[in-house]
Amino acid sequence: DVLMEASNTAAAIVQRYIMALLYYSFDGNGWTERWNFLTPGIHECDWASPLLSDTDLDTNSTDNVLDDVEGAIVMNLNCSDDFSGGMQVITHLEFGARNRMDGTIPTELHHLSQLQSLQFSNNRIRGTIPSQLHNLSRLTRLIVSKTQITGILSPNLFGTIPIETETQANNITSPTSMLSLNNNLSEIIPTSFFPALEELVISENVDLEGPIPSTLSQHLSSTLKDLDLSKNTNLDGTIPFTFGALTKLKLLYLHDTKLTGTVPESFVNLTSLELLELHNNALTGSLEFLCDAAEYNDAGIGFGSVYIQEMTADCSLKSRVELFGWSWQQCTCCTYCY
Repeated sequence: DVLMEASNTAAAIVQRYIMALLYYSFDGNGWTERWNFLTPGIHECDWASPLLSDTDLDTNSTDNVLDDVEGAIVMNLNCSDDFSGGMQVITHLEFGARNRMDGTIPTELHHLSQLQSLQFSNNRIRGTIPSQLHNLSRLTRLIVSKTQITGILSPNLFGTIPIETETQANNITSPTSMLSLNNNLSEIIPTSFFPALEELVISENVDLEGPIPSTLSQHLSSTLKDLDLSKNTNLDGTIPFTFGALTKLKLLYLHDTKLTGTVPESFVNLTSLELLELHNNALTGSLEFLCDAAEYNDAGIGFGSVYIQEMTADCSLKSRVELFGWSWQQCTCCTYCY
């Protein structure tokens, strides 16, 4: 085997094993396109081509790039040289565009420790998202969309917190108490959960259920810039007050879910927001606290030097209440009312 001739290290063996495990976990024999998977004499980094370069993969966009190639079956597999280990390591592993992949995500995937981007889209990916993925310390991009992922969005994916602290988080009533809680959390919660994650897209998974775990915002507050939980039509519960800790967040998509309650006033802390989409939910109450905190000029509405390009909510009184009796939000500064 070429791998064994080049390097007999444990890391090289593990990497090849996990790629083979992915193939069998997703019923590789049934794929429409199998590329060079499991081919003897070919390094696993060459089992599929890097069809999209880093410049093509726009990390400033939450668009599903792999699904944009109409009619194409696309996989993106990129590797780089690990000079310290003397081997090629996988950095980008992205499956997309209808390749008849059918199965569950193996928990062993977290052993690909150099992964920077991981994507599963538009295939029959079932089961749950393994909580072990939070050990991927270099991961900046995680996308799971248009799959058959089931169950709840597990709090363990983003880390666990002590029961007494979780109770405190659920009872937060003001930004002051949130800041106090955050100070306590910094001392007792590990910071190793997705420490580099900047983009998280878990969207259009119709069988995904449950509330948004508060651990998401508590552990990703220092890095996360793009968050898309939209079109998970069984995602319910309220928006955690601790979302106000995501101060680096630029893009937030929460539309087309079953979210209820009001938008937390902690959102006034999201001073980096450029886009906020809250429409087609069961949210109620007023967003005027955001309007009051914002600044206005010719560039639009914003906070400080950052201006929101788009802000949507269910704030069209006539369509929401008079015609359908649906929930309604007051928002005089939204760029579009549904």
